[in-house]
Amino acid sequence: AFDDADQDQWQTHIRTGAVRIVPPREAAKVDPSRVLRLPPRFVRTDQRGKTSNLAELKAKSRLVVPGHVAPEGEVRTDAPVTPQQTLHVSLHMAANNHWRIGSFDVKDAFLSGKRNPRKLFVRPPREGIRGVPKDALIELVKGVFGLRESPRLWWLQLREHILAAGFTESRWSPATFEVHDAAGNLCGMLNVHV
Repeated sequence: AFDDADQDQWQTHIRTGAVRIVPPREAAKVDPSRVLRLPPRFVRTDQRGKTSNLAELKAKSRLVVPGHVAPEGEVRTDAPVTPQQTLHVSLHMAANNHWRIGSFDVKDAFLSGKRNPRKLFVRPPREGIRGVPKDALIELVKGVFGLRESPRLWWLQLREHILAAGFTESRWSPATFEVHDAAGNLCGMLNVHV
């Protein structure tokens, strides 16, 4: 079950364009200072919940790179979040204006972020990945789990989509977006936590 979960996680990385397999011949030409000295690993968990069948394993894997060994100081790593006070104001506004309230999570969000501005590579995990030669490298094209810049890259992509959807960024609170009707009246808010 964990082998299948590992493969599913890897396919998500490929499908989102978060990584690129660098064939051995090309990998031999990569600057060694851009290759993280430790390989990534699959972090495996059993996602059985209290309501699921406890006799049945629910395998989940996440490929995590050793971001702590990546070169420092090359990129911004900040990603704003809506302050708790703003969330309270939003809930107050929703109650007063009879707005519907909802929440959502973005699956594999970091893998959908902006392109990483720096070139970083890792070797395949020690246990290997089906279809990836052991002498190949994996280019970290986007923010992947474990890199310090991943929250920032995801934030930039998310912000771009929210603004394109017609929201405006709040002037008084970070990671808070507003939507106004044709008359300019506030008719909704979106609070982001990365």
